[in-house]
Amino acid sequence: MPEIIFIGSIFLVFFAYFGYPATLVLVSWIRGRDVKSAEILPTVSFIVTVHNEEARIQGKLENTFSLDYPKDRFQILVASDGSNDRTNQIVRGYTDQGAELVDLPDRRGNHGTVF
Repeated sequence: MPEIIFIGSIFLVFFAYFGYPATLVLVSWIRGRDVKSAEILPTVSFIVTVHNEEARIQGKLENTFSLDYPKDRFQILVASDGSNDRTNQIVRGYTDQGAELVDLPDRRGNHGTVF
């Protein structure tokens, strides 16, 4: 009886390492399927939160618009959290390219829900 358990254990180890992968290869040859592939380009939204970023927002928008991604598949949302410099004016200059400004007149910081 111990010999049968020993031989069975060796068989199971052999099957786990060699037999099962070989079985999968054999089944894939017999039951092969074609893989359908297509280019998938999801819609991407960039959310940029700013507060008085007039010195950097233009560079950020230029960098984001220069991405190699279809322009109709991404959007840029700029959430201005109570900016009192020229940040909002700069972002409005990019609305014709697709940037959207969400102007929050009161500064909220991270003390609650922005939207």
